[in-house]
Amino acid sequence: FAFCRECKEAYHEGECSALFEASGTTTQ
Repeated sequence: FAFCRECKEAYHEGECSALFEASGTTTQ
C-alpha cells in the first residue's frame, strides 16, 4: 500500500484532491 507524496493520501494517479472526491478509492 503506497501513498501519494503530494497529498499524503493513498496512492492514486492524476490530481490529488479531485480524484479522491470523485472516487474515494485507490487507483483502479
